Amino acid sequence: MTIERRLDNAIRKKYIALRRGFNKPVIGIMGMLGKTSVIHMLSTILSTRGNILSGNTGTGNWQNNIHNLEQLNTNYDYAFFEFAYYRGNNFAELLRLIKPNIGIITNIGDAHLSYLGNMIKNAVEKSAVVKYLAQNGLAILNKDDELSSALSDYIATTNIVKYGLSNGSDFHAADIKFKGPKGMSFILNGKIKVNLPIYSIQDVYNTLAAIACAVNLDFNIQEIVDILEDKFELSKGRGRVIKINKNYILDESYIST
Repeated sequence: MTIERRLDNAIRKKYIALRRGFNKPVIGIMGMLGKTSVIHMLSTILSTRGNILSGNTGTGNWQNNIHNLEQLNTNYDYAFFEFAYYRGNNFAELLRLIKPNIGIITNIGDAHLSYLGNMIKNAVEKSAVVKYLAQNGLAILNKDDELSSALSDYIATTNIVKYGLSNGSDFHAADIKFKGPKGMSFILNGKIKVNLPIYSIQDVYNTLAAIACAVNLDFNIQEIVDILEDKFELSKGRGRVIKINKNYILDESYIST
């Protein structure tokens, strides 16, 4: 979708000043799946150390991100911006104004769905958050998503972390097990067992992305796992299991709305 919004110079200067005055982590998230769940996981972790600005997750549009930008102040310790897939010069301007320190790409899609020329073009558009990272920013990419992983050749930053299910990832999951209503377990980086109330492989990827980000915000891996196991549960309508009498229902109602 192409979206065009125009900011006059006075408003643009106001937003630039707001962003420059915020010297704490600004995290931008893009991708076809998992954005809101990654934010929810990261919020669970980061809220143990400070206040979070995140806005209305699931609505990564221009208006919501501008509203978030307007709320940016030193009362917050972390700020999240969730970006839906839009094109256009003014959406690029929005990203330049927000200028995340950390850009997370959950996934872009399958390479075989388009011709090579459009493939790279679409990949860059769908991952614009890493194109407009702050100086020395960090890009967190899904190694198992072909287009996401390939972005490392097309973005300016050399600070890149990859996550996935293969040992070649900086953060990887192995020995994944489904445990019924209790959720899933996996071994993180070949060392740490993780047990969480999640019910899909996509949520394993979401967990890895959140862990990768938190580690780069000076959290210890074991600390992160302990926080998630103690405090995390999926948002309503996003794959949470609900028990009704003796039956269990997988609530995916958000997707159907």
